Amino acid sequence: MTNTMPTHATIRIATPADAPALTQLAQLTYQVAFGASMSDEALQAHIDTTLSASAIMTFIKDDVVLVAIADSMLIGYCHISQAGANIKDTLPTADPDNSAYLQRLYVHPDQQNEGIGSTLLKAALKHPLLADAENVYLDVWEKNTGAQKLYARHGFQRVGEIRYVDASGNEGDLDYIMGRPKIAT
Repeated sequence: MTNTMPTHATIRIATPADAPALTQLAQLTYQVAFGASMSDEALQAHIDTTLSASAIMTFIKDDVVLVAIADSMLIGYCHISQAGANIKDTLPTADPDNSAYLQRLYVHPDQQNEGIGSTLLKAALKHPLLADAENVYLDVWEKNTGAQKLYARHGFQRVGEIRYVDASGNEGDLDYIMGRPKIAT
């Protein structure tokens, strides 16, 4: 595979027309990030339930998905929503309904360490869903120190943890919950 390193990317909101490319990217990036840490069956179950074409279309319709485009290719994405049900009960806030959740932020493996993730995160934090929230939360795999550092550079701090449970109910590693309070402007 040719490694094309874009010098910049255009960030925009995903449309239904992006669903096929976004599905492909979401599945690839998840496999690269977590494939070695889970069984083939658990990986496939996660992809089939959480990153299927229909699930991606639901994200696009119901939430906010920002995509990074470079050289006419989708190279990264960020999925944001109201505070996710999977962490809502663990949030260190009295009002989780006034919080927002960064569900996913992934960059194509060939474009890692080029600033695309940071560009996506900055755009997400400026989007009204996150900018207007009292707190923004995310969960990040305990072994993904690169992502933890990225989030810390953007004002997130570790505020809790949650055990990852795969589609078949098996418990896995920890995800750290990181939070960022509303930044006064």
